[in-house]
Amino acid sequence: MLRENGADHSGSPDIMEVMSKPPSRRFPVTVAQLPVTRCQICQRTVAYRPGNLTEVLTGHYRRGHPEALGLTSREPAAETPGSGTDFVVGDGL
Repeated sequence: MLRENGADHSGSPDIMEVMSKPPSRRFPVTVAQLPVTRCQICQRTVAYRPGNLTEVLTGHYRRGHPEALGLTSREPAAETPGSGTDFVVGDGL
């Protein structure tokens, strides 16, 4: 059978048949569904923990849009506790 790339794989088993599945290892995983908001400047989706919206958005603006806060790019932004804990979910596209 000829594939799109021109390789002839007739008579050879599919890759899924050749690869064997390792025994399933299950690790406990906690998935939290966090509330999200959009940055009004770049439209990126930012997730935050309840009660942390102001802190997370301020951290996002300090890192991504210092000019919007009246900071110059050379001024170090004062870090607030947890300001590095925002989770960017999407790129707004």
